[in-house]
Amino acid sequence: FDNIADYWKSHGYIFPRPKIVDAPGEAMADVEILNELGKKLGFEDSFWENYEESLDYILEPAGVTWEEFKDMEYLRNEPRFRKYETEGFKSESGKLDFYIQQNKDWGYDPLPSHQEPPESPAREPEFVEKYPLVLTTGTRVQEYFGSEHRQSPLLRKTHPDPLLSIHPETAAARSIEHGDWVFIESPRGKVKHKAKVTDAVDPRVVAAEFAWWYPERPAPDYGFRECNINFLTDDLNVGPESGSTNLKGLMCEVSKV
Repeated sequence: FDNIADYWKSHGYIFPRPKIVDAPGEAMADVEILNELGKKLGFEDSFWENYEESLDYILEPAGVTWEEFKDMEYLRNEPRFRKYETEGFKSESGKLDFYIQQNKDWGYDPLPSHQEPPESPAREPEFVEKYPLVLTTGTRVQEYFGSEHRQSPLLRKTHPDPLLSIHPETAAARSIEHGDWVFIESPRGKVKHKAKVTDAVDPRVVAAEFAWWYPERPAPDYGFRECNINFLTDDLNVGPESGSTNLKGLMCEVSKV
């Protein structure tokens, strides 16, 4: 697919990635899928006529179209520092707001405040007996970028398996040793990772890597149902303000395979 790429947002560079071959079958770019879905849901005015229009929209501040940009090497915006001194912040007041009036107008707390996760020892003590550990997901792995690069033999050699960080005391209480395969179970399912016994986590908490799959396993799911931690997360209890999914404060139990 045609695409606008960047050297990370902070570097100020963008460069064209024109498609080399046509997409197979009915495959579409992510933005094109969202664009067509938005129109089907009745929001035509909020989306673009086609995918190329969305690329033109992104490039509009630079004064070029996709047709022009795709033949360029790159575009770079000159860095500007302390923009807030002349332009303010991108808030209603132009200042750094701790009190958000818009939140209050929508019926939410206008100030930062702690809310106990929907699933926690404090809120649901009956969970503790069956699921005594707090599960945090999303542990980053140096070798991979999200779900990418698991198919690289070199990277898989250095980091071959999904790891669950677990405190030595917590592991010992469950007869788990470093390198053992373990089941992680929540009210929504069970997956399998290898134990990484470390005192870097609290004894009450386990931390799981995310986005795992096995390219060596058969299609179409490549073994992700066995190892992907998202099978344990909660899709129903989302944040009321933004609809964000709870990925960090979940209850689970860990057992040796």
